[in-house]
Amino acid sequence: MSGETVTSQTLQFTNDNKHAYAYSGGITLGTSPTTALEFITNSEYLIAQLSINSTAGSGNNLDLEIKLNDIAIVKNEISNDYQTYPDFGRAINIIIPPFTKFAAIGAVATSGKEYTFVLTAKVGMAPRVGNLVE
Repeated sequence: MSGETVTSQTLQFTNDNKHAYAYSGGITLGTSPTTALEFITNSEYLIAQLSINSTAGSGNNLDLEIKLNDIAIVKNEISNDYQTYPDFGRAINIIIPPFTKFAAIGAVATSGKEYTFVLTAKVGMAPRVGNLVE
């Protein structure tokens, strides 16, 4: 899991494998859904936070969809009046299980607005079976 610290739309790990992150960079969203972040976890699980920021002005709400294994677990229209998701700067908290495909998808009513998606996470490993003291 260990890797270099780089910016990527796919999941990256810190060198100690205790944290993971994915940064979309600036993405111009349109009226058609656009995948901002997408990755598949390995044997780890993630205790993650997803935050979204925008240069779009008030009134250009974001339609957000988060999928795990192609199943929508979040579908939300986010008010852009405060320009930080979700309203008042809170982040979406999510646990992403092992061997799971994660996708964050966005669309807006007015094309040409730029958004950034940032996922940060603590990395956990499932306990090993058979390590019990007899």
